[in-house]
Amino acid sequence: MRFLIVIVIIGLVGTLAWDLRDGVLDMLPGEQYGSVKNSTKMLPFQVQIPAYVPKNFKFLEKESLALLTSNSAGIPQINLLYESSDGKNGLALKQHDRGRYEKDVLTLAKMSDFPSYFQNYRKMSETQSGGKTIYLKISDTKSQTAFGEQKYTAATAFLTSDSVVELDYYGDKFLSQDELIKIILSLKVL
Repeated sequence: MRFLIVIVIIGLVGTLAWDLRDGVLDMLPGEQYGSVKNSTKMLPFQVQIPAYVPKNFKFLEKESLALLTSNSAGIPQINLLYESSDGKNGLALKQHDRGRYEKDVLTLAKMSDFPSYFQNYRKMSETQSGGKTIYLKISDTKSQTAFGEQKYTAATAFLTSDSVVELDYYGDKFLSQDELIKIILSLKVL
């Protein structure tokens, strides 16, 4: 019996050591963002991460870090990218400093406030869910995007006290409004 316990302990220690080889314990929920967390300490807002992402999507850590380090000018922001297992669908969770976004983007768009900007300029509809005002725009017509021509696109946005959070979807498969809202409502501070 002792031999079996020793084997189990050795297996657990080995698994933990293998997972920690990159300095991040990513077996636990939310811990796959460890390397991103280290790079966001200087951002002027609390970074939000999703506790829920559809099961066929994986976090693109290297691509997300590359965007974070390459965006040295402009509005302070973070972009967390996800891709479906077949590579045909993508999610981009973008978070911007609210003060700079308001100063730069709303001024450029000649909009006086965020509701006007999202509803009139971005053509998003407003909905209430989980105590949050969420702006949405879902399209089922083929669109040209930064990721090529996509059958479905969706954009959502909402405000926190210190940031503007946007969740964009591009892909071959339809992602429902309920699914997008589920991701948004799962956001928690990193």
